[in-house]
Amino acid sequence: MPPRKWFSHQYDPLRASQPSGRVGAHDRAVLKALVAHYTPPSLDTNPHLTLFVSHLNRSTSEATLCRHFAQYGKAEVHLVRHLLTGASQGYCFVTYPTQRMRDRCYQEAHDTWLEGWRLCVDYERAHCMPGWVPRRLGGGFGGRKQSGQLRFGCRTHPFLSVEAVPGCSPHPKFGLIYVKMRGILFHMCF
Repeated sequence: MPPRKWFSHQYDPLRASQPSGRVGAHDRAVLKALVAHYTPPSLDTNPHLTLFVSHLNRSTSEATLCRHFAQYGKAEVHLVRHLLTGASQGYCFVTYPTQRMRDRCYQEAHDTWLEGWRLCVDYERAHCMPGWVPRRLGGGFGGRKQSGQLRFGCRTHPFLSVEAVPGCSPHPKFGLIYVKMRGILFHMCF
């Protein structure tokens, strides 16, 4: 059963490319994700009990990760490495035997520090979210603003909440709307 905390229950590359969740492609990677046919690799573990951990120090070992995530319960860690060089890719998957342990790690391990890097802990999506396309095929979540390929709809970059402001109506031609983000009111044209 997928977690109730997801910001979206089905992956849509067009929605993920916009902070408001509106549909619109603004880079070639989104178009690449729309036509991609991705089948996730088979797993030996339950994907609903697996967490995705990113922003790892490239020199962090599996033993260090096991010690760090063992404080939330018995954890099985799989550090993703480059096929040819064996170097860390900067992310891993952590699987727990129970949903309770997984939820505790999800709540408490996010934004913790490990070897000088702040960890991002989110749910594993490839096997649980229909339509999922990984980053290398133009999909995924997160990213960097500087690259112009930032993706929204995840824990670190949720969709903005769009609210109508009392007494203000959207412009019929320009579609002016008001967005409330972190308690600050902005107006945007779409």
